[in-house]
Amino acid sequence: MVVKIACFISLLAGAVMTASAQLSAVPWTNATNYVGQLCTIEGPVMQVQQSRDGYCLQFSTDPKTSFAAIIYARNVASWPAKIETLYAGKKVRVTGIVRRLAGRPEIVISDPSQITILSSAPETTIVSAPAASVPEPSQLPPFTCDVRRFTGARRGMGSDAISGSAFRQRIYIELTLQNTTAQPVADIEWQWVAVVVSVGNATDQYLQATESQVELKPFETKLLRSDEIKVAGMTTYRYGQTSGSKFRGYYVRVFYKGHCVFKEGNSPQMIQDIEAYLEKQERQKRSTKK
Repeated sequence: MVVKIACFISLLAGAVMTASAQLSAVPWTNATNYVGQLCTIEGPVMQVQQSRDGYCLQFSTDPKTSFAAIIYARNVASWPAKIETLYAGKKVRVTGIVRRLAGRPEIVISDPSQITILSSAPETTIVSAPAASVPEPSQLPPFTCDVRRFTGARRGMGSDAISGSAFRQRIYIELTLQNTTAQPVADIEWQWVAVVVSVGNATDQYLQATESQVELKPFETKLLRSDEIKVAGMTTYRYGQTSGSKFRGYYVRVFYKGHCVFKEGNSPQMIQDIEAYLEKQERQKRSTKK
């Protein structure tokens, strides 16, 4: 078994080195379009964050929108010099499978052959602080996650009592999981929450569901979809009343072996609001059990 694993790692490293030489470089600003794919990303290392878990090379000064290259502490010994000395202020190319974590694209680097120095880049900052998107190494999932919102066709409605326009809209939250290993992956759970606001009384309605026991075959890509989220367009009646609803936003989180390894929302505020709602639910459940 040890020999087989060693051979697989060797083959994978060889494939990455070959891909690094053959793949066309993609600007880091477009990395989010390549989530789940083997890709070469090019850009400047504007910040180097160091923590006990390793290094985070950020390609922008804004950590929320930046692309990042992650080097875990267990792999740092493979590099011939300090990470900040090698890459701070340099324009580089990074090759690997792009994943999305906490809303931004990243590539995990396990070998120096995955990163190539091209030239110098200005305005680089070395930060010795916890890297926000570097989870504990034991929580690194063997799969990538990508969330998209699918909006169905609008269906018109007619009524003599209506002076405004009305429609129904179907919305789905879609999660794509891709197994990046040659081994089957099990014990995956995902949860989605959608918020729809009623125009008439300005109240929020939370729709949610959880799917557990999700399994992935080796290198399998699986598309998961939420229940249908119905949104009624704004309608103005002759007597002045306005009714309808709007889609405010969504939140998705993925658990692997009981640990949250991925979460995403359409905005930081939406993530905060929905997590507060979920926490309130948990407190109510605990108090009910007592």
